[in-house]
Formats: sequence, structure tokens, C-alpha cells
Amino acid sequence: MGFTDVVMFIHVRGGAVIRRKVPAGLPDGDYRITVSVPDREEKRNNNQNAALHLFFDKVANALNAGVGHGISETLTQTGLIHSVSWSEDTVRVLMWERVIKAYLKDAGVKRLKKEDIPKIYSHLSLHLKKKYLIDVPFPYDNNLSLYFQWVAMALNEKGYGVANIIKPRTAWTGEYIKYLIWKPIQEKILGYDSTSSMLLRDISPVYDEINFMFGEMGIHVKFPSKKDKKDVG
Repeated sequence: MGFTDVVMFIHVRGGAVIRRKVPAGLPDGDYRITVSVPDREEKRNNNQNAALHLFFDKVANALNAGVGHGISETLTQTGLIHSVSWSEDTVRVLMWERVIKAYLKDAGVKRLKKEDIPKIYSHLSLHLKKKYLIDVPFPYDNNLSLYFQWVAMALNEKGYGVANIIKPRTAWTGEYIKYLIWKPIQEKILGYDSTSSMLLRDISPVYDEINFMFGEMGIHVKFPSKKDKKDVG
């Protein structure tokens, strides 16, 4: 089969054009493709990243100020209870780090030492065995990421949703908003859940969906402006 050159137009600033070989004899048609190539203006800077995390904190505060807006209650009311499953991130934030805070008290996650890891694992492992009949071994190379993935897989296979395990009236934090509200909705709309990969234009559709969802609960949180960020700083 012969090949011929077809001009493929890429819609980016600067009007870039490439050529690509395709089989000869194809029927007449439109061989244009659209490729998204972000420029510097579309990439988020540190201030915009800070605004996103400030929004998470503001939503958490708004939910905590209400009655009956704990984690499990909110996930049920919004219908997200059906789309939020356990993942490496949610196991780390909702299980591992909570055990650390309980064990190290005010020292928190940042003060965790290597020698503390077996103790934290022992506490969490005992809890999983007694309450959910789940026994997940700790990786021989202390790979926490792999351990979180194994725990998430075991919980999901047993049918334990996030809202089923979190105690009623558990308060929200900005980090919980990120992993239980923003990321699931972002993945539904954009097809991926990495907040670090988001472009400026990607934020609005996710925010609009969240704003509409909480609006039905009587909650509205404006996305932070430059003034809000200065006040916080």
C-alpha cells in the first residue's frame, strides 16, 4: 500500500503545522486534528496553586460550620458516596495519617521517624484485622505507597466504601476536600484527577460543578481572589 503526505493542522498559537504520512487512496475527508499544547499563560503559578488549596480550606470550614455536614453525611447527600472509592491517597490521608496523629499527638505527620513506621503499621494493621477482617502485609522494602495501594484494593474488594468507614460527624479538612470532593469530580469532568497537571482553564468547570452541588445544600464558597490570598498571607 502506498503512502501520501497529508497536512495535519494543529490548533495552537503560532499556527504550527505538521505533515504526517497516511495510506494513499483514502476517501476525501477532513484529516485535521486538534492537539492541546499549553503555553506559559495557561500553566498555573504558585499563587494560583495556593488559591486552589485555600478554596479547599474554605469549603471545609463552610461544611464544618453547618449541622449534619460531616464527611460521611456530605458524601451521602451529594451522591458522591457512589463514586468515592479507596485509593492510595485516601488510605494515606484518612487512615495512615490519622493513626500517626493519634500516636504522635501534636507532633503530626512531619515528625514521623523511620523507626516509628513499624509502630504505625502495627496500630493500623490491628484495626483493619479486628474491624474489617483485612490482613495486609507490610512490603519488605518499607514501600508505603505500595502498602496504601494494597489496603485500598482490599477495602474496595470487600465493598467498604469511604463513607462506610469514616465515623459519622467526622470534621472536614482542606486535604479531605481535595481527595474526597475535588479529585473525584475532576476525574469525572476532565478524565484525570491530578491537580498538579491542571491548567488554568481546567479549574472553572470543576469549580462550577462543585459550586452547583453545594448550592443545593445551601452552601456557596466563592473561589479565592487575589485579595483573599493577600489576607491569608
